[in-house]
Amino acid sequence: MVAGFETTGSTLSYMAYILATHPEIQEKLLKELDQAVETRGDMPLYDFVNTLDYLDRVFCEVLRLYTPGFLVHRRCNETCTINGITIPSGVDVFMPPYVLHRDPALWPDPEKFDPDRFSPQNRDFQEPYSYMPFGIGPRQCIGFRFALLEMKTAMLKILSKVKFQRAVDTASQLKFRSVLVMQPRDPIRLNIVSR
Repeated sequence: MVAGFETTGSTLSYMAYILATHPEIQEKLLKELDQAVETRGDMPLYDFVNTLDYLDRVFCEVLRLYTPGFLVHRRCNETCTINGITIPSGVDVFMPPYVLHRDPALWPDPEKFDPDRFSPQNRDFQEPYSYMPFGIGPRQCIGFRFALLEMKTAMLKILSKVKFQRAVDTASQLKFRSVLVMQPRDPIRLNIVSR
């Protein structure tokens, strides 16, 4: 339940926050959605949401900065040495995507929200294993494709009717706490206005 519900809800909240605090990105996204509805509105939903390139890039960047799963846990099955560090067999290894996704060696200006990091030409230059909001490899989240479809569909439906704006008490920067998933420490406060 937590993996399939709380993570999706948290990511949609982060997406709303980003759109409210980056109105130029929201306008570009709304333009893409409106044009797609006008020209491809009769496509099956799965095919339709997968044609929305900018929506995908915005979600990828939201998941880079605000990955709900704050730890990836693996057990080392055999002793190995990585960059001079020996990890014995049987040791639990924890990797925090939050830190990985903010590493300046992997992500220039890592705190900046930039969906173009995930443009087709820029994806080719990403370091392997530098982006893992759903884990990676054979133990990757089994529901990640469904989660992306669900979140993109929800945001498509929401943005067809409303848009997000800063409120007087919208935080300038989110602070987090780790419960079962990474959550904002304080409520995200935004204004929602009709389109």
